[in-house]
Amino acid sequence: MTHPYVGKPDAQFWKREPGISDWRSLDPVSKPPFQISKTDRVVTAGSCFAQHVGRALRRAGFRHHVTERAHAIFPPPIANKHNYGVFAARYGNVYTARQLRQLIDRAYGKFVPVATSWSHTSGDGVVDPFRPNIQPGGFLSARELEVDRQVHLAAVRKALEEMDVFVFTLGLTEAWIDRRDGAAFPLAPGVSGGEFDPDSVEFKNFDEEEVFEDLLETLKAIRTIRPDVKIF
Repeated sequence: MTHPYVGKPDAQFWKREPGISDWRSLDPVSKPPFQISKTDRVVTAGSCFAQHVGRALRRAGFRHHVTERAHAIFPPPIANKHNYGVFAARYGNVYTARQLRQLIDRAYGKFVPVATSWSHTSGDGVVDPFRPNIQPGGFLSARELEVDRQVHLAAVRKALEEMDVFVFTLGLTEAWIDRRDGAAFPLAPGVSGGEFDPDSVEFKNFDEEEVFEDLLETLKAIRTIRPDVKIF
């Protein structure tokens, strides 16, 4: 007699799990599809949880791959304050799957958003709409921001093309969307820069189908760039 459960390992059935009768035998981790070696270049992105993943990897002796580094003249506390080394590149928290998808498209020139800069909340300088908290105090001018953005996106490309493992932690389903071109902002205009205008932006809560579609398209894009990368 055959059915879909025939031949499944004991870990798939709670009655067969040895940890049910002996807690010391409980192992909640089944056999993973792949393993990460300490020589693999691991790139992390996503919510604030991804920051903890990167730090944990470094503490454990794994290779957290960073392609956008501060100049050697800056001491570590200053570099950390400017968000260098938190992720592979200085993209900050990537809260939604849509934001990740657009980050890759922006890095390769497939998406050029209408929004280029927002005024800083202090009234002096500007911030990047797609990483508004990345530069303490903001950038001095739109020109400085644009130069930094080009360096940043080059570092994103380098990270994607060199990585062996990509870790993305899902953060939110909520975002603020530019009505003009669909660009997804990590924060609403007016919070860390810019001005809130309901005629220009709209609140968006992505449903499961939209998140799945964004993740699928992102996977396709990454596989095109790095076919053999391990993703989770």
